[in-house]
Amino acid sequence: MYGFLSNYEETIFLRQRHDGTTWVVDCSPVILASNIYTKRSPVVTVRECFFYIAILARGQGKVDNQL
Repeated sequence: MYGFLSNYEETIFLRQRHDGTTWVVDCSPVILASNIYTKRSPVVTVRECFFYIAILARGQGKVDNQL
């Protein structure tokens, strides 16, 4: 259900979901490897994104996409 594409400088995160009639793949904005955590910053780091995706995936059941 969740995935990512990454190189040394950029990462995008993917999510597969069913919108009621068809399967859709959502794509995140590009997250730069150079992003640094600072308090109250709207910019997220790759590490934060991977942690968030791991939490979502942990609570998600198996995806039953027969396509």
